[in-house]
Amino acid sequence: MATKKPHLEAQAEATVQEQDLMAKLKVHKRRLIACSIVVAALCAAGLIWYFIAMNGARRADEAVALADTEINDSLALDYYQKAAKMGYKSGNRAGLNAAIILYRKGEYQQALDQLKDAGSSKSNIIEAGRYSLMGDCYANLGDLDKALSSFKDAYSAADNNPEIAPFILIKEANILREQGHFDDEYHCYKQIMDEYPNYMQQLAERRINLKKYAERAKAQSEK
Repeated sequence: MATKKPHLEAQAEATVQEQDLMAKLKVHKRRLIACSIVVAALCAAGLIWYFIAMNGARRADEAVALADTEINDSLALDYYQKAAKMGYKSGNRAGLNAAIILYRKGEYQQALDQLKDAGSSKSNIIEAGRYSLMGDCYANLGDLDKALSSFKDAYSAADNNPEIAPFILIKEANILREQGHFDDEYHCYKQIMDEYPNYMQQLAERRINLKKYAERAKAQSEK
């Protein structure tokens, strides 16, 4: 029986290896194509979401801009409430503006509902204002416990802002006085006097003597 020559055996082995390599390359190529299709689909989905979001945000911006230019409160309220339902940053701001109008109209429960529906903001000032207005609504509705809780949330959100935080502490003090918690009322005033000297100066310029209210609260707490 004739045997293959060494160089023929080597050539045959090389051919087999080459075929095996080509087969593997085809498998990898199919995988690469499949991955490319998946990546392309994800990119397309991402772009679609981005353009939808951008379009929605633009519509919310336009709706809020329309409300901002309206001088009639009733019409502005309607525009703000419609914009609030659109969401996005502009929609959230519209919800807050709608709540302010409702509060001015004396519709405290509706204002409170609007504030609860409004999304939270990354701005400490806006969040402090939202919680503070919620506290005002609860106070006017006669729920002093929730009013106090809202003012505490407002103070926390204010993050020691020297223009906002002491004003919120005064609101807390007023609620505490209504509840008969004179010692806690006093400590609110004392905190303002100790931590916010510039605000104390502003009050003095308006001839408001906060020390007098603090002394009154302290005296009543000691009875």
